[in-house]
Amino acid sequence: MSVPTVKSGPIVPANAGQAPPRLFKMFAALSATNEAILRINSKEKLFQQVCDAALQSGNFIAAVILLREPGTDNLRAVAGAGNDIELRARAYSVSASSPLGNGLVGIACRTQQPCVSNDLLNDERLKSWHQAAVRAGARAAAGLPVIRGGESVGVLLVVLDEINALDEEAVSLLTRMAENLAFGLDNIDREEACKRNERAARRLAKMFAALSATNEAILRAKTADELYQLVCDAAVHVGRSLAATVLLAEPGSPWLRAVVGTGQIVDMGAVRQSRFSVDPDNPYGKGVCGKA
Repeated sequence: MSVPTVKSGPIVPANAGQAPPRLFKMFAALSATNEAILRINSKEKLFQQVCDAALQSGNFIAAVILLREPGTDNLRAVAGAGNDIELRARAYSVSASSPLGNGLVGIACRTQQPCVSNDLLNDERLKSWHQAAVRAGARAAAGLPVIRGGESVGVLLVVLDEINALDEEAVSLLTRMAENLAFGLDNIDREEACKRNERAARRLAKMFAALSATNEAILRAKTADELYQLVCDAAVHVGRSLAATVLLAEPGSPWLRAVVGTGQIVDMGAVRQSRFSVDPDNPYGKGVCGKA
């Protein structure tokens, strides 16, 4: 099935004599990307792996991944491979009203379709890039949108050293590489969300255990001071807090006084010398203790 693209001219059909070796390399790169998705749990590492795989998939000069800056029309390079220094240093935009947004990257991101140039030096959209392309030996390039949740979040930009190197099959495989990158990013986000949920569940379990220990302390403490100490102990030893301190209001005064504490980082001498207030106009009353 044809891959819809925004292009400077027709995407040339694959040459029967040359396509198989080149496409074989691209299939290998696609496979490497899939493997990276399965074993890499870092977005930065995934970006770099995709760039490296793209570079090894044919006569590629460079591969760069650009992501949209949140709340702006700008894109920034987050990874690259090959002769990518100038590509990473360039400014990119998704705005159609900006000159920076009417190259391959901006059009691909805006239209959510591959944007291809099979003859860079004769492509008026890339006129500002012509001198750099001559220096690098670049002759063809493509921008492949990275789409997540129906929105373009970035672009995979690849550059080749041969005119008409990007036929329909090549663009299709590169598009799948960008799609797999988006899938991998979704997987990493899901895994990170699961870890956050697990950590939250563990914290809640510790808090419930500390609450239970506090209830027990209320039943067996014989004095107020013993109760305060048992509550601090429960927060640290059961709830796994780093430290806990009980502060009591001084009668007829806006000041708080530390009476007990638990935890390796609690130095009661230092705590008792510290100042705590409930007065919102007092600098010592603007911390969490005063606000509570």
